Amino acid sequence: MNLLDNQNLRWKRYTGKPQFGYPVDCSGAVLEGELLVIDIDPNTGEETGRVLKKAGRYAHKPAGDTHIEVGGPEGALVLFSIYAPYGNLVEALARDGSVADTTTLAPILESQRRKRS
Repeated sequence: MNLLDNQNLRWKRYTGKPQFGYPVDCSGAVLEGELLVIDIDPNTGEETGRVLKKAGRYAHKPAGDTHIEVGGPEGALVLFSIYAPYGNLVEALARDGSVADTTTLAPILESQRRKRS
């Protein structure tokens, strides 16, 4: 698969993910476009800051960090590195900060297993 041409892996123009957090440390690099990261206080739900990350920018977020990500005018392609020994990658959060949904490695691993079969 050519990741650079895969439209499913890109943030679309001015679209993003709802408030979420990483249960583990996460690093990422913007490969193309721009990504707006809006930091959220996990206790109050209030915005605490914004950073526009352009292509070539690297960032690291510690476990428990809460934020929103939005693609810029041309969208964004971001390469993430997540060490998830228990399989939990990302937690979607409700407005009150509680975990509404968890994205895990399980469906990714199952998809790869089916392809090899």
